[in-house]
Amino acid sequence: MSPLASALVSGAQGALIALPTHSDQDAAEFQASLVEHQTREQVSSELTQQTRLQVLAMAMDLLNDSFTVEGGS
Repeated sequence: MSPLASALVSGAQGALIALPTHSDQDAAEFQASLVEHQTREQVSSELTQQTRLQVLAMAMDLLNDSFTVEGGS
């Protein structure tokens, strides 16, 4: 191995060792916050969809009732 390659490899190993140990904890906390945020967005999306379906069902009931009333008159 050339001296330059040896210096690069040993420098890279030194850089890996120099990483703070709390970075793993920070990464885990960040990933947990992403999952929590995604879960909140998914719940919000599902609630929005459920509300839209309820409004649609009410509108269809009203429309159906209007035809029933007019047809009975």
